[in-house]
Amino acid sequence: MISNKNKQYQDEQYNRTPDYELGPGFSNYDRLMVELNNRMYYEKEVYEKFLNENGLNAEDTFDKNTDHAQLLEKVYFILQTLLSNIDMYRKIETEFVTMNL
Repeated sequence: MISNKNKQYQDEQYNRTPDYELGPGFSNYDRLMVELNNRMYYEKEVYEKFLNENGLNAEDTFDKNTDHAQLLEKVYFILQTLLSNIDMYRKIETEFVTMNL
């Protein structure tokens, strides 16, 4: 049995120096969009506000060691907001056309 349940990423695999030819990496906003499959459920400004709620700046470089758990919490929160949005699931069907409201 593991005595330390908070042990995370001890093998230093995420502490590598960045490859500057590839650029600085993902921003927190870019990583959020990857987690959401680049679906724009909300405007970019709303996503930035969601990130700020968890203490993440949208333009900062994503750090797996410090930002990953907060980002996944925010993805879960965003998906919960979509679940409770009943208007997203409504549509009107007629004999000629189907429209989403």
